[in-house]
Amino acid sequence: MRTRGKRVYCDGHWFGSGLEMRHYQDLVLREKAGEISDLRVHPKFVLAPAVRLGGRRKPKLTFEADFSYMENGELVVCDVKPRDRKTGKWIVTAVYRVKKHLMMSVHGIEVVEVGV
Repeated sequence: MRTRGKRVYCDGHWFGSGLEMRHYQDLVLREKAGEISDLRVHPKFVLAPAVRLGGRRKPKLTFEADFSYMENGELVVCDVKPRDRKTGKWIVTAVYRVKKHLMMSVHGIEVVEVGV
């Protein structure tokens, strides 16, 4: 199963796929139209602070979303994902599922999947 697209560059940002870049372009148009505000590309959220385990320092655990923005006074955090052609379900990794769970648990933010 292929879960990663070809990286592309647009407007000073690297995107993980053409699908992600196209979604960015749509969001830019929506921001210019006044539908959304405060568009951020690849915002990072801390899920757990740095710790010491077994005498070694482990870095903080973060989630880097594809985009965040304000819409109708609410923060929207979204991640662009492809869909499986047979089942129609989002193609996500186990690590993504855990981080999505932690985003809700730690920050009270539900990450929204978008794409095709």
